[in-house]
Amino acid sequence: MTTAGTVLDVARSQIGTVEQPNGSTPYGRAYGMDRVAWCAMFVWWVGQQAGAGALIPKAAYTPTLAAWFQQRGQASRACWPGWRRRTS
Repeated sequence: MTTAGTVLDVARSQIGTVEQPNGSTPYGRAYGMDRVAWCAMFVWWVGQQAGAGALIPKAAYTPTLAAWFQQRGQASRACWPGWRRRTS
C-alpha cells in the first residue's frame, strides 16, 4: 500500500528539477504532452511513481484535478495547521 510518506518522498526527490529552455519537463514527457504548463502533470507523475496512480486521475489542468477530488469529497477549502494565505 502506498503511504503519504512515499508520495512525499517521490515529490521531494524532484526538488531541483528544472524546466528546460524549450519548456520540456520529465512530467510532460511522461504524460505525453510536453512543453506546456505542467503543475497538474507533476501531481499525476508523482502518483504514478509512488504507486498511487489509481488514486490520482490523469489530468493536465489543475481545475480538473480539483473538481475530481471535490466531487468525491476528497478536497476541502478549509485551512489546516501551518497553512498561510498568500498576501502578494
